[in-house]
Amino acid sequence: MRSLALMLALHAQSLFAAEFPYNEASDARVDVEQALVQAVGSDRLVMIVFGANWCTDCRVLDAAMSAQPLADALAANYVLVKVDIGNWDKHVDVAARFGDPTSKGIPALIVADTHGDVLYATRAGELATARDLGAEELTSFFEALPRRSTTP
Repeated sequence: MRSLALMLALHAQSLFAAEFPYNEASDARVDVEQALVQAVGSDRLVMIVFGANWCTDCRVLDAAMSAQPLADALAANYVLVKVDIGNWDKHVDVAARFGDPTSKGIPALIVADTHGDVLYATRAGELATARDLGAEELTSFFEALPRRSTTP
């Protein structure tokens, strides 16, 4: 009986953890640097999404970005990094490095080239109400972003 209870508890824990897109234990500085290196070798840009697991809009945006066909389009054009900002008290330096796109709310994102230069950033809280955006609006938003280079 105890093993069944333990198994159910572990299963529930894994389901609970799967609902949250931001790794709260991750070192965003390392993740960003690794993404920049990976982008060089893959001819993609870097997309950094700033958010937090407590944020409903962040979870809604993550679900939309993980669904098809958007997930494939994003993977083809970007190396994705999710940065947990906690209660605006974590990875503040990472957000500042990219002009603090979180100042008007989260989720927020930037698109950077392989040198870390910002090509696009949400500066006006464009995604802060992601739960109110429909699939067409989100698709249009992502289609308007800078994309990877297709030239050799």
